[in-house]
Amino acid sequence: MAIYKDAVDINVLPPIFHCWSHTYVRPILEEFEVSNPDEFFSKYLFDGAQRYCEESPVFISIGAGNCDTRSGLHSC
Repeated sequence: MAIYKDAVDINVLPPIFHCWSHTYVRPILEEFEVSNPDEFFSKYLFDGAQRYCEESPVFISIGAGNCDTRSGLHSC
């Protein structure tokens, strides 16, 4: 994407981000038995596929930013 063409590392965030996310966001995620957004998406996509026992579940990702988060699921 053109917006990221000059970015050296788009994942480098200021220290306050980590302080804030670990202090306020992580405890909320841990209530759902996950500790980060990637685990959250993986857990609930997998749980949904198992709930409906789809042999080959299909999920789409729309507006995924820089496309860092991706999860591979297999049949239940």
